[in-house]
Amino acid sequence: MFEKLKTSKSYRIFNSIAKSATFALAISILLFSFEMYKELDQESQNNQHFIETVRQLDEVRQSLSTRFLGTFPNYITEINRVFENLQAQDTVVIFEDVLYYGIKSRPNEFSHFQQLLIRHSRQGGKVIVAYYNNHPDVMQDPIWNTVFHRMVLEGLISSAYVPKIGEERAEEFPKRRGDYSWMIRMDSIITEKYFLKTCQENRDAAENMWEGYLVPIAKDTILNRTDDIVVKRVYQQIDSIKQACLGNGKRLDDVHFADYKRMYSDMTDCIADFYKYNGIELIPLNEYLTMSCWLIKPADVNRSTEAILAFPSKYASDEIGFYSKDVSFADYISKMLEGVRFEAVKPQRRAHKLRD
Repeated sequence: MFEKLKTSKSYRIFNSIAKSATFALAISILLFSFEMYKELDQESQNNQHFIETVRQLDEVRQSLSTRFLGTFPNYITEINRVFENLQAQDTVVIFEDVLYYGIKSRPNEFSHFQQLLIRHSRQGGKVIVAYYNNHPDVMQDPIWNTVFHRMVLEGLISSAYVPKIGEERAEEFPKRRGDYSWMIRMDSIITEKYFLKTCQENRDAAENMWEGYLVPIAKDTILNRTDDIVVKRVYQQIDSIKQACLGNGKRLDDVHFADYKRMYSDMTDCIADFYKYNGIELIPLNEYLTMSCWLIKPADVNRSTEAILAFPSKYASDEIGFYSKDVSFADYISKMLEGVRFEAVKPQRRAHKLRD
């Protein structure tokens, strides 16, 4: 019966249609595959074109004499990239609001920077560091201009409180103007008040900042060179300072403004002594820095100067960074250096006049 069905006209028509449909389906699949291949090939070409365009734009960006690097702390990596190209007789000029720049936000980059800087100095390179000092004997306003600024920058004191703090200082300080020790104590009281308010309002952020400071710098640092071992010693000292001020079983509720103040001060002293020991010229400043910068002046006149510049806001938690090989920036930074050196020797000149 099946053989008879196969010879029937209806079967032949059906079989012909089926074969035609199969053939059409195969053709459709081939056409679809071909179109997909074309689209994928076009997409691949577009991607390659996009990648090439990005590469060319990046080349243009890199060729600019001055370019934007981003916000703090992302540009710290770029600082190290520039310092990795130091040559033996190059001169390094640095202006920083604190000597421990990036120690909390980018500890690995901080440690790498110290290694590069000390290595250059120990190999005979000239390094000059001007920094914002935090000692009452050289400061007119030590808490407001150093510790306070650092705590605002790190989010330990909310920038929203800055106007209120300014109002309270303006109200209190005329009462005993000239009484320096009283003014320092009052500054501490006002700052402590708004530090605690900030911690209470944003406890998670305060805990992260507190715990972040307690992460050791030295533990993951594997150093073999003599100068690197010297650097590791200062990491160990800094870790000890952080533990002494914020650690040793303390909870966040046990941490006060005075603890951070002591930590910042002791870390500054530690790094300053370390720099001096390794032949770095230090210039302590007694006024707030409106800009931080890291400049390399090449010994070879055929090489361009290179600088990273960071422009902070005194009352905000961000800084913006720029890279520049424009000689005008180098000239500007050199003039800044001349100015702060002149200011630094003023007290010495006054002392000589008194003795004369």
